[in-house]
Amino acid sequence: MVELTVTIALVGVLAIPVSGLVMNHLQASLKTDDSIAAANLARYEQELFERRSLTANWCSAPRSRLPAADPDRASCPTTVTGINPYAGLPFVVYRINTAQTATDGSTGLRRISVKVKAIRRQATSGNITALEPLVTVVTYLGPGVRFGT
Repeated sequence: MVELTVTIALVGVLAIPVSGLVMNHLQASLKTDDSIAAANLARYEQELFERRSLTANWCSAPRSRLPAADPDRASCPTTVTGINPYAGLPFVVYRINTAQTATDGSTGLRRISVKVKAIRRQATSGNITALEPLVTVVTYLGPGVRFGT
């Protein structure tokens, strides 16, 4: 009986630090999964050059649902139009088009930033109350340049 009691006590003492390691591993694994999913979404959105306006901004959530503290909120249109394959995902995808001055003085160059943010908190009304930036991909689009065939 004494041996059983000592064994249980020893296992209990060892379980405390091991459980902390397991929790840290699980949290890191979930963060990595979010980052991989966000990178894939950003790449996918970059492939939609031909399906989106080449000069307008686009977001997967309307501006009214985004938190007021989001610095990219003003870039989002008031409604979501066009293809939205991100509905129901725990991410918000932004595609921000801005005019860019070319170094050779030519006109028509656009800077396209695709940002993916994870939804961390959401109100019961559906409004997003907390976002975490995960991935930003930037590319440039020039007049007369086509992607793909």
